[in-house]
Amino acid sequence: MIYGKLSLKLTVAACLSTLIFGVAVKADVGQARKEIEAIYAKRDKAMLSKDFAFIKSTQSEEYTEKKKDGKVLNREEADAEIDQLAPMIKEVQSFWTKVESLKEGEDDEVIVEITDGGKISLVDPEGKAHIIEGSGRARDTWEHTDKGWKIKSHESLESTTKLDGKVIE
Repeated sequence: MIYGKLSLKLTVAACLSTLIFGVAVKADVGQARKEIEAIYAKRDKAMLSKDFAFIKSTQSEEYTEKKKDGKVLNREEADAEIDQLAPMIKEVQSFWTKVESLKEGEDDEVIVEITDGGKISLVDPEGKAHIIEGSGRARDTWEHTDKGWKIKSHESLESTTKLDGKVIE
């Protein structure tokens, strides 16, 4: 009889801890969403003011970027792309990001599906002005570090880009 009561108490304790732990995880995901959405909002503002240093600061040290064509860049290569494009950008007319979904990943990671878009005017190396408009869908993996949330990987899932009003691949 004592064994049965002890077993019942342990079972109840296990169920309660599972329920409590499950609620805590969901609360953490909700908090993570708020924090990550706030970082996306700051990134959007940074794009509008051409603050590319801030954009880079949101990436983890082991950041990777997978393009729609499957090509994968490491952080150094992705930053070099930004550095090459930045001087050509005359004005960022609009830029937005919307978190579509967020779910737990491994360890302290969350997987975030986003849609984003914007409109940029730039001057090419020959001095000709262009308008680039784009929108897309991507998957970002964020990890919680001692410096806060950082993007570990970015994967472009689909995108549409127009150069001077014409769709380009």
